Amino acid sequence: MLLAPDLDSYPGNISILPSIARNRSEWLLVDKHLVELSGLFCDRIGVSYKGFRHQPGLCSNRINDCLQGQPHQLWAEDDRARKEGKPGLYMLHNYGRVLDHPRNDSLIDYRLDFLYEGIRRSIFTITMEADSLTTIINRSPGRIVA
Repeated sequence: MLLAPDLDSYPGNISILPSIARNRSEWLLVDKHLVELSGLFCDRIGVSYKGFRHQPGLCSNRINDCLQGQPHQLWAEDDRARKEGKPGLYMLHNYGRVLDHPRNDSLIDYRLDFLYEGIRRSIFTITMEADSLTTIINRSPGRIVA
């Protein structure tokens, strides 16, 4: 699952978010088992108050319990690995090259050009609102290896 910052709906004030939003190579690619859209499970992306409230031992848990594995923590892990000269696990630049393209005037343009020069078995599922989608025909040479 690709995680891209949405600064328009972000209620907090983390100063690093605008630079990540503009630098697509630092967007996160996470396995779907790390994400929980219902919000009912601790230590997953998407945990809500319900997940925190219904965990066992609520009053005896330590501060920030139930909030592990959040996007900013995954980003920090990869940033630390990069500074140590090691490969990361989540940022897009660990898997290929994110190509630059001209941006429009808005803070985020949700276009992603990604170059992967290897053979990998993959299944892509893309889910998005179709209100303002434009169809683009890809005329680049490509080959699907079965």
